This record gives sequence, structure tokens and C-alpha cells, in this order.
Amino acid sequence: STQSTWGSIFSNRDLMDDWSGVVIKKKPTGGKTNPGPAPGPAPAPAPAQAPKQATEQAPQAPVKEAVCLLARAKKGLFSATYTEKTLSDTNLLLEGCSFMQSLQSGSHIAAVNDQGFFLIPAEGPAQETKSFQMTGIIGTQLSPGENYAALLTKEAGEDYQLHLLSLRNLLPIKTIPLPKFRKDLWPAIEWAPNDSLAFLQTPKGFATLNPAQNFTQVSELQTERPDSSSVVLGKDGLLLSVGTFQQAGHTSKGKGAATFYSINAEGVATQLYSAVLDKAHEVSFVWSPDGSRCLVWCQTLYDESGKSYYGEHRLLLFIVANRGLKVVQKYDGPIHDVVWSPFGNEFVLISGFMPAGIVLFDGSASPRFEFGKLYLNTARWSPLNRWLLLAGFGNLNGSIEIWDVSTLKKLGTCRASSAVNASWAPDSRKFVTSVVTPRLRVDNEYRVFKYNGQLLNTVDLRSTELYEVSWLPGNYEARKASAEGRREEEKKEEKPKKILNFRGAGDFDFIQAERDKGGARHFRPGERLAGAEDVKKAAIPGMPVQNRIPGMPAQDPEPEKKKKKKKKKKNEGAGQNEQGSGPEDA
Repeated sequence: STQSTWGSIFSNRDLMDDWSGVVIKKKPTGGKTNPGPAPGPAPAPAPAQAPKQATEQAPQAPVKEAVCLLARAKKGLFSATYTEKTLSDTNLLLEGCSFMQSLQSGSHIAAVNDQGFFLIPAEGPAQETKSFQMTGIIGTQLSPGENYAALLTKEAGEDYQLHLLSLRNLLPIKTIPLPKFRKDLWPAIEWAPNDSLAFLQTPKGFATLNPAQNFTQVSELQTERPDSSSVVLGKDGLLLSVGTFQQAGHTSKGKGAATFYSINAEGVATQLYSAVLDKAHEVSFVWSPDGSRCLVWCQTLYDESGKSYYGEHRLLLFIVANRGLKVVQKYDGPIHDVVWSPFGNEFVLISGFMPAGIVLFDGSASPRFEFGKLYLNTARWSPLNRWLLLAGFGNLNGSIEIWDVSTLKKLGTCRASSAVNASWAPDSRKFVTSVVTPRLRVDNEYRVFKYNGQLLNTVDLRSTELYEVSWLPGNYEARKASAEGRREEEKKEEKPKKILNFRGAGDFDFIQAERDKGGARHFRPGERLAGAEDVKKAAIPGMPVQNRIPGMPAQDPEPEKKKKKKKKKKNEGAGQNEQGSGPEDA
């Protein structure tokens, strides 16, 4: 049938009465589709340009009242529209969906099933859906400039094939064979943010392609085979970071490397900085949104000390202007998560054995504020920069804390048991948590919460399997907390208790201690993390002396007394050997 009640697929625990009359509106999955504009190559993107200065204010879109949530389940791809408190409409967009991703503008949704690739309009009649027929798609990637799509296929006994399409009309542009390609290295292409250049991974490094010239190769960058890479638009143009490593058996002694390049408009790369890193089986990059800084996350597969199942972790900060690496302080143990603020001037790091330390750093890696040592392992910054969500997912109990970053005060708490992920709505007024397959094949569901932790509704998918949930992007303005929200916050606030602390004769000091803050505190300038790893131990092993942190010696000078003791011991040992002792000498 073309229509069925949503309640036959999903049931809502809190708003079931509102869902009883909702109808799923199917959109065609094949057949005739709108061919779109006349065939032709996609328009040439503009050359890479530096982002506008912060003093210039970009035009803001009017405030939207509704946001769209996408859910990919076993029965297909669904959309649900949310207003401030309620769900107002639902649609079945595509049956049997194996991939979904929204364009950054929020205008269309890209999806894949066993029939091919589909471009579904977020708003509009069903006949506007465009499709490209192709079977066997095992990988899909959209360019950030919304001009191209890359599809990966593989026939039995043949090499992987990379198919490049124009998103304007879904016509094929070029097919590139990928010999010796590994599926774990997908996606195979790194894109410039405006699609002006594309960097294709090859066994020898990267081939720089020009999309405006039907992806003709314009230059080549020879490196060791990259294991991780990323491209970002910085102040002075494109920046490419490349990570490589060589595993040394079942030990932590594996060498890695982090290399940074500057890319000009013609696609020619110039090396800015490179460092060889010991104990680095994996090197990953977390760039700040403005491209001025990059966090280098180094991991080993094994921990020789036996303390951690997750190997050894280190975090380094690369500042483009300084062209050097700096060690970021962390607590002893693994790194669970690290995330930049949307403005790129600070980041949050969760590190250490549970309960883990959660610390807010400024752009130069100096600690500003500690949220406490808590059983949490996930950090999510709201798109409009005000709220910070901290959660304990995976094998933790699903506890969630929401903080107001502008005041560094806790806004609310909630819980999403068995959840594995959370994401903010583009208006920063709501967030969603999900229990998905294959992490958990039973009790699949997603929950939508208000920004302060108030549960709005739960969508139960026990009758099927849920694979992923995401919000449709959009432009929204920041809004002040409502009067109702402020009243709720005031009710939750508790006056701090005053504790009498005796420091000595005649010295009484009143210290305010707040309940349920988990040890949250501010850092003084220059103060280090209490109980953090020693900086000397966390120094960058394997790096040449000139590439070490400025002011830090390559090795600590050996004390004079220790040298004399060693020399004396050596002389005594030599004398005993000359005199002879033991059965052999006799």
C-alpha cells in the first residue's frame, strides 16, 4: 500500500496520542525522475580563499521554528519534523537505504540503496527526487562544496573503482581505478572546502586533481602511503596534514610521522613542518574550524605497561603560525574524546582512567576549567557555541550533563541508557541520543531532549533495526533562554554550603563547596593539571632536537654525584676482574 500508519512501525511512549493520526508519505524509489538541468560538467568552483575576519559579520538567516531529524532504519530512510516541543510530520523517503548524508546547505539528502544513488529534496514534491542507477555501491562521499559525489564499487576479482558524479544533474564525470586500495582507507579523496581541488590517495602519496577540468591530474605529492589525512582552509590558503605509521610487531615500538603541507592555487604542495613520532601506530588529526591549529592524536595498539587495554595515547598541538608541536597535558590513561569549539578558540579533552578528567583548554593548550573527574567519555559542542554536552556512552550508564560554556555552570542532567551517540540540532535547542545496530541489536530507539536535558519524546524501534540518526543542517540564529527555561534552571540551583576549614591558630578560612559538581574548578594562569602525566615523560619521542618543544632539553643532564658513583663502581668492578675470583680463575 502507498500509505500506512507510523504507529505500525514506531511507537512513542510519551506522545502516542499525537502519533495516532500521523501518516507515512512514501516517495518513489525508482521509475521516472526529474532529469534536472541540461547535461554538462559542474560549474568550476571559485579558487580557495581565506575565511573572512571575525570582525565582519556574515548575514544571518531568520530564525526557524522547526528542525528535521533523519533516521535510517532497516525499513528505509525516514524524516521527522520537530518544533519546540512536539513532532509534527513524518515521511518515508527511501526504502532499503544503506547510506544517508545531508548536504551542508540542508537543501537535499543523498541516499543509496541497492538500485543506485538518490538525491532527495528536503522540501518539495516527490517528483523532484533525482537518481543515478548503479548496483554494488559500497562507499559514498559528498564533496563539501556540494558539487560532486564519489561512489566506490568493486566487482569480484577486480580492483576498486571510483565513480565521480556531478550533483547538479547526477551525470557521471569520470571513473578512476584504485589498484591496491584498502577499504579501511575510505574515503579515498580529500576535498578542498570549496571543491577547487581534490587529493586522491595513491600508493605513492597523493595525486592532485582539478575538478573543473574533469578531474585531470595537475600535480603529485610523493609521501609514504598515507594512513590518515585531512584538508582544511586556513588563513593563507589550503593546508594538508598527512599521517603515516609503521607497525613494529605486537609491541608499542611503532614509528609514525605527522607532516603538514601548504597547497597553492595550482595544487603544488610545500612542506611546512614534519616530525617523526615514536610509539605512534595511529596518527589522526583534529583541525580547528578556522584552520589555524591542529590537534595530533597519537595512539599505540598495545600498552607495554599493561595499564590500559586501549594502548598508549598522546595529544600534541600544531599551531600553523609557529610551525611546531606542543605537548598537551592530559591525565594518565587513554584519551576518550577531544573536540574543538565551533569558533575554534578552545577545545575540550576527556582523558585518563575512569573517572576521566574533563578539561577545557584555550587555543594555546593552557587549561582553563575542569568540569570534574566523571564517568563520561563523550563531548559534543552545540553548533551555536553556547552549550556543551558531556555523556557516558558505550559501556557506561548513559549519564549526560549539559553545561553553559559562557558561564561555565551546569545547566542540567539527564540519562540515555544504552545510547552510543548524541548530536545537537542545528538550532542548538534540542539534541538526540540513539541506541543503534550493530552496537546493540535490541531495544533500538532514539530520544529527543531539550537543551537543558528535559526529555521531549522517545521513538521506540524494537520491531526493526535502527542504524543511524542525524539532523538536517540549516542556518539558525542564537536565542536567549526562555523564561520557562530560566525558571527551571533557578529551581535546580542549590545554594552552596559553607564549610569551616581550620588552617592554624587564629587562621579560619571559609571555603565554599558546591554539591554535585564533581570537582569542577577554574585554573590559575600557568597552573598544571593535578596528577597529570609528567611533561618529560610525554615529550615527543623520536623527534630531532631542533623539532622539540622550545626550551626543553633533549635529555635531562645527569647529576655530577651520579656520574662519580657510576665511575667509582666501574673502577671497583674492573679491579675485581683483574684479581680474579670463582672456580674458573682457580
